[in-house]
Amino acid sequence: GCERPLVHLDLAVPGFDHFDYSTTNVCGMNSRQSAGGWQPQLPQRERNHSSYVNGDWYLRHPHAIAAASSCSVLPSSFRAGCELFAQWGWRTGDPMLS
Repeated sequence: GCERPLVHLDLAVPGFDHFDYSTTNVCGMNSRQSAGGWQPQLPQRERNHSSYVNGDWYLRHPHAIAAASSCSVLPSSFRAGCELFAQWGWRTGDPMLS
């Protein structure tokens, strides 16, 4: 929910989707071509889909920068966005706005 005090912001970043918290990670799955290069995904989501490659980065790395090398498994048109977000250097998966 977004009711106070639970207001939150969701960022759609290629490769940084978290399987346990996402409901729809890739749209337009009719074909590889129409999905921007993502491999097709069955209606039931698959944990090993490349859109989730860095979804749990904060459990595996001290900061997002360390996850940048995993962006290489994404379709080429999405790698730059993944790498740019990683370079921001986030240190937690649930930051607090002050």
